[in-house]
Amino acid sequence: MPPDPLGGRPPSTNSVPTTSKFDPIDRLGIDWLSVTSEVGRIVDADLRPDRANRDGKGLTSGRVPLRGGLIQVRVWTDPRGRQWVTMQVNPSRVVDPEGWELARLPQAEVALAWAWAHLDTLVVPRRSVSSAKLSRLDAAVDFRDVLLPARCIRALADAPASRHGRRRLVWAAHRPDGATLYWGNKSGEVRIYDKHIETDGRAPRGAVRFEVEAHRPWCEQARLSEVGDLTMERLAALVWRKWEDSGMGTPVTSLHQWMVDLAADPEITDAKLRSVVGDLVMRSHGVKLPISPNTEREYEGIIKRHGIPRLSHP
Repeated sequence: MPPDPLGGRPPSTNSVPTTSKFDPIDRLGIDWLSVTSEVGRIVDADLRPDRANRDGKGLTSGRVPLRGGLIQVRVWTDPRGRQWVTMQVNPSRVVDPEGWELARLPQAEVALAWAWAHLDTLVVPRRSVSSAKLSRLDAAVDFRDVLLPARCIRALADAPASRHGRRRLVWAAHRPDGATLYWGNKSGEVRIYDKHIETDGRAPRGAVRFEVEAHRPWCEQARLSEVGDLTMERLAALVWRKWEDSGMGTPVTSLHQWMVDLAADPEITDAKLRSVVGDLVMRSHGVKLPISPNTEREYEGIIKRHGIPRLSHP
């Protein structure tokens, strides 16, 4: 099987998520956390849920200056009249304000505890940080030295994916080579993009990030209901499952590599080689001409025997 275009081992067909499928596991980090607790006491008299949004909930927001940015705070009232506080923070930027890399789980836990302690200038939560509910979790994996990221991402847009999500490919207006591929639903979204372009050059060329934005349903499915549930194994299981569901783990390669392999196969005649390569070229551009069922089975057998994955444009 060819190497994973994102620099790691190719994905296995085994559907059981394990940390070993990301090589190395220390690529995995946390980019965003949103946690919620019932309010114990409001400290700032101006921070009161006295305005209504479209859902009829009272809410207001506040911000607390913090190393690496701000804690974003929202206080709101549920239909039963209980007051809640939701805090959002990027632990990666708390750990490294000027950087671009991900905070590993131990670093993210320290950053979150520190941010939670800073809430006391606005509101005192009823729960400790470890028992606060996870409203949103962004876990990600960074890959280095990816050749032609835009072409890889474009090729993945045609890969098979779970029907439980919708996919869209977005190109940056200011960079024709800046592509981001999204897949997801109301419970969360995954994306893969060129980190070098997204950070305006702070990340090195060839840096690509695969990111899972998990809202509460996805968090609960991964047994990540509270902050105290966060473990590397559960994070890796969540990311690996979405890696497979989204189809973004599909190996991609250029056509030239496979032409060399096919030409070296003694069982393939020159005429058949031209036919198979022509069929592959048309498929890689989204065109499929009608051929007989027997010929299609024969071509599929050749493609399967050589382990040819989905092809990007040359």
